[in-house]
Amino acid sequence: DYEKAIAEKDRKIIELDTKRASVMSHKNVLNVEIGSLIMEIDRVKDSLANYRDLYKKVQDEVLNENYLKCPTCGREYEADRIDEIRTQFEESKHERLNAYKTKGEELNKTLEVKENERKNKESQIEDADKEYDELSKQIESIKAEISMMPTKADSSVTTDIDEQIKSLE
Repeated sequence: DYEKAIAEKDRKIIELDTKRASVMSHKNVLNVEIGSLIMEIDRVKDSLANYRDLYKKVQDEVLNENYLKCPTCGREYEADRIDEIRTQFEESKHERLNAYKTKGEELNKTLEVKENERKNKESQIEDADKEYDELSKQIESIKAEISMMPTKADSSVTTDIDEQIKSLE
């Protein structure tokens, strides 16, 4: 009876300790995944900064007045040709700005997704820590129960004493 109770408690400790090891393993995997996410987030932030710089450079571009002159003789082009050159320049500038803006928006969405993934995994780590602590408390509680149980020797001594008292009566 005593040995069965101890064996059952030992089995429960092993079961809880196995769960605790699994929780710790899962937490380690999450930490590795967070590390990867942080590197991805940094790359996205770098790309965003690069596209912002490109956008600002294009935004600040102005048409070089030399393009409005004939490269051979240096004479200014006619008004129609100058308008055409200005229009082409502005259209090119507008297309590049739109392309950089679109890419920046895509990168911002990617950054938001990666940040949310990171926060989710950090939350999972907090949950794993709580579960680990709870499992540890359960293990300690069972160990305390075992330490409070009378040993088999205690039981046999008590039985011997009880029998001696009965025999004296």
